[in-house]
Amino acid sequence: MRREERKSLFPEIAGAKLDSLTPEALLQKIKEIKAERGVDIMVANPMAVCGREHVLSAYMHSKRSVERGDGASKELYVEFLRYLTGERQISRAMEKGGVRGKSAVILAGCPVDYLIDMLGVERDDSFLECTEEKLRYLGIGDKEEALELVAMVAIL
Repeated sequence: MRREERKSLFPEIAGAKLDSLTPEALLQKIKEIKAERGVDIMVANPMAVCGREHVLSAYMHSKRSVERGDGASKELYVEFLRYLTGERQISRAMEKGGVRGKSAVILAGCPVDYLIDMLGVERDDSFLECTEEKLRYLGIGDKEEALELVAMVAIL
């Protein structure tokens, strides 16, 4: 197995405060880093995240879907947001799970602290916590249902 593939199989997850960085600038920097390093990097709205397991499950399901060619999109990032939010429609998944505001959750196939330094953002893992507000945002009752959201995208 190539080194890049091994890195992508075991991603690291962190929350980040964007401070002066806009969501658009964050996405542009990530695009450049992905092209340079050849690693998977996903970012999401923290409101759509209920714990590390939720993010990792969405990533693994979306990666498998893209590799098999059976997803609604051929782009890993789009599939990731579909699985993360439990939304079948791409536009709704992008709206609900896309980065906006001054915070993000980052999943990276490289050392996440290194990535955070490269992006010039501050790590804040409190964005990964599952809160009542996030449960309402996702339309679910508890943290376990976040994993069910992911599974439902694959089933439907």
